Amino acid sequence: MSYSQAMFKPKTQKKRYILYARKSTTSEDRQVASIESQIDAMQMVSAEQELTIVEVMSESGSGFKVGRKTFNQMLEKIERGEADGIVVWKLSRLSRNPDDTGRIMGMLQRGQIKHIRTVERNWMPEDNVMMMYVEFGMTNQFSRDLSSDTKRGLIKKAERGWAPIAVLPLGYAHSPYKKLGEEEIITDEPNFTMISEALRSVASRARTPIEAYEHLISIGVKGKKGKSLPHSTYYDLLSHPLYSGRFEYPEGSGIMYPSKAPIALTPEEHELILVVLGKKDKPRPKTYFTPYAGLIKCGECGCSIIGDPKHKIQLNGNMHDYMYYRCTKKRGSCTQPCTAVDKLEDQYRDILASIQIPEAFHEWAIAEIKRDQEKMIAVRG
Repeated sequence: MSYSQAMFKPKTQKKRYILYARKSTTSEDRQVASIESQIDAMQMVSAEQELTIVEVMSESGSGFKVGRKTFNQMLEKIERGEADGIVVWKLSRLSRNPDDTGRIMGMLQRGQIKHIRTVERNWMPEDNVMMMYVEFGMTNQFSRDLSSDTKRGLIKKAERGWAPIAVLPLGYAHSPYKKLGEEEIITDEPNFTMISEALRSVASRARTPIEAYEHLISIGVKGKKGKSLPHSTYYDLLSHPLYSGRFEYPEGSGIMYPSKAPIALTPEEHELILVVLGKKDKPRPKTYFTPYAGLIKCGECGCSIIGDPKHKIQLNGNMHDYMYYRCTKKRGSCTQPCTAVDKLEDQYRDILASIQIPEAFHEWAIAEIKRDQEKMIAVRG
C-alpha cells in the first residue's frame, strides 16, 4: 500500500452504546447493586474498553415483567440506528422473561445489536448462542422459582393469622423490627381507637355513615401520608373484614382467614354495619355487558379494545357505575387513554352514518328478505 493510499484509508467508525441499568422493586433483586452502582461500574468498564456511551437509560421494575417502557425505548433506538450496542452490568438486568430474552437474542444474531458488554464479558453476533441461552435461562428460572416461593410464603403467613397485605387499612401498621413469633400487625394509634369508636357508632346506628365520616374528620383522622381522609377510603374501611378479625387472601379469591391482629369491633357489629350499608356480605361481583369489546383494535399498537367498568362513591354513600373502553397494552408501551362508552358510541354513529348503500343493492336485499319470508310461511303452513 502506498503512502497516499494509507493517507486516505477510511477510519473504522466507533460503535455507539447505550448504558442500561435496572433494579427491581420486588424481592427478586434485593441483593442486586443499586442503579447508581451499576452505572458507575459500567462507566468504568466503558472507559477501560474505550466504548462510546451515547445515552444512559435506567428504570425500576421487575425483569420478569414484559413491557418495560425504558427497555423497549432502548431497543427501538437501536432498531432506528441511534446506537449499536448495549453496556449493562449483567444479562439479568436486561431480561428475566423469555419474551424479552428472545427479542434481545434475535437482534444480536441479526446484527442489529452489534455488541453487548457486561462487567464480566463480551457478547457478539458471531458468538456461540448456547452460552447466552444458558445464562438467560438461569435468570428466568430464578425469577419463576422466587415467584413460587414468595406466593407459598405469603399463604403460610395468612395461615398463621397475619394478613399479607402491603397497604393495611387505616388504624393498622406493620410491626417494625419484629422477631419470629411476635406480632406482625399492630395498631396505629390514635387512629385505631378513633376508627373503632366510629365503626361501633355506625353498627349501633348512633351515627349514620356520613355522620361518622364527618366525626372522624373533625377529630383529626387523616388518610395515608397525612392527607385528608378520602371518601372512597372511608367507605372501604367501613366494610373491611380485618377490623372484625378476619381477612381475604388472595384478594378476590373468597378465601377467608382468621386474623391475629387486634380487632376494632366484633363480627356481629361488622355484620350490622354491612346491613346499614345495604350489604349482607362483601359486594358481589357484577357482570357487565361490554358489547364493543373485541370488535375494534387500538390504532396505535394494534391490541384489542376491552371494557373497563369503574364505580365512584359519592359523599352520601351512593355508588355510580361507569363503563370505559381501553387498550389492553399487551404489546408494551401505548399512550392511548381510556374512552367513555358514550364517546365510543358517537364514533360508531359517525362511521355508520358515513356508509351509503347503493339503491340497486337495497332493492335486491328487500326482495331477498321477502322471498325468505314467503318460504317460511309456506313451511309453517
